[in-house]
Amino acid sequence: MLVLALSAGLGACAPTRQETLANLGEVKPQSLGPLKALVVVEIYSENTKTIGRYASAGKAMTFGTANTTLIPGMHRLLEDTFKSVIKANKLEQAQASGADVIAVIDVFGVAKRYGFGIPDFRWEGKLLFLKPTGEEIAAVHGKSHKRSVAGGIIGLGGLLPTSMVTTAVTNHATEKEALDLLVADFEATGRAKLARFAQARSASGAPAVARRSFESDVDTPNYKLEADPRKFALVVGVEKYKALPEALYAERDAAAAYAHLLALGYPERNIKYLSGPDATNSGLQKNLETWLARVTKADSSVFFYFSGHGAPDPETGKAYLVPWDGDPQYLKETAYPVQKLYEVLGSLKAGSVVVALDSCFSGTGGRSVLPKGVRPLVSKIDVGTPLNHGQGAMVALTASAGNQISGTLDEQGHGLFTYYLLKGLNGAAPSRGGRVTAGSLYEYLKPAVEEEAARENRNQTPQLMRSAQDKLTDPALR
Repeated sequence: MLVLALSAGLGACAPTRQETLANLGEVKPQSLGPLKALVVVEIYSENTKTIGRYASAGKAMTFGTANTTLIPGMHRLLEDTFKSVIKANKLEQAQASGADVIAVIDVFGVAKRYGFGIPDFRWEGKLLFLKPTGEEIAAVHGKSHKRSVAGGIIGLGGLLPTSMVTTAVTNHATEKEALDLLVADFEATGRAKLARFAQARSASGAPAVARRSFESDVDTPNYKLEADPRKFALVVGVEKYKALPEALYAERDAAAAYAHLLALGYPERNIKYLSGPDATNSGLQKNLETWLARVTKADSSVFFYFSGHGAPDPETGKAYLVPWDGDPQYLKETAYPVQKLYEVLGSLKAGSVVVALDSCFSGTGGRSVLPKGVRPLVSKIDVGTPLNHGQGAMVALTASAGNQISGTLDEQGHGLFTYYLLKGLNGAAPSRGGRVTAGSLYEYLKPAVEEEAARENRNQTPQLMRSAQDKLTDPALR
């Protein structure tokens, strides 16, 4: 009951104000497509969640996410403003949703006693709008502070504490004023900034892409290993290219792979994440050839993941990974050779290296491109060979054979290969000695991908490749 909660002395148990983005993770770089309408993903700050936790525990005001004015009021503002609203718990999940804007709802409220036991209420509301790249678009605020002085009752002993009704009314009025001020700030500044953002996306000249809220069963890992400082990873996802057709769902793939690597015990500080305009050829080079070489040691484990276009050299048949700024007309100058990838990773001191590529190199569609005017007549694709390195051999999992297309699973919003790769890590793959290994993961995903591709009347056979010198290495993943 509100009066009892107040008389218990809320100042001692009231929550401490935290930064708006505290404990929500990190927004990883990602490109944005042109828009005609905005889809927003809604996420609660730690302050907002704290209100609900304190309310449910009876430690603070008797309001929470079910009946407070600010939270549903801000949610309705989002619903009234954007094409649609979806929800996420963490920033990486918000990115993986494919939404155009991230909106962080930040609500903070404190009730204290003042003077003669008069309740004192303070409410703050903030809406922080971010691009999926993490750059701020707009921030709007509403803040209010009231005391229930007018509700005091004069008795024989003087001024008595305010009544329960007056206290509740004052609390509600304080909160409502904070919401009204937030809405006013949004109308004064926020709406115009969002409109300029949408107009800038539309003015880019590319065709509008219909957004959809995906809820794939592999986006969130259902396991968690202890972080291991010896593990390092490079994750690359390129969906919307600088001057090429998009590789559908590639950035959702990379975001989900990133989440699984965290769950596999790769520390956040040990994972480099390249997406969109950050996934350039130079970005690949410096992280593969300089960063990994500098940080890895003999007991290190390395994981390299790429989702995006591949391309074959029409003259040599050599396979290339196509970065954001890649040009099929000039593959040698603007793209990264797969064989060079294996050579660079093979030169590391690391004890184990696992490569996963959700690309194809046939030049016949899917996640594969060719130079303009060139027909897909490359008779044999050279997809490279993993090499011995350090204390063991490299293992590579690829989405398809060299002459096949790497497809997508539209209902899950992922590449077909990536979906079953992550589903295997989530428990579908068999274990060997209690561990999921690269080999046991392949045993699961190969027939699963083949069966799904057959439903689309096409062939897609994932490949498991080890160095020619060592066919026995089977590194454990989880």
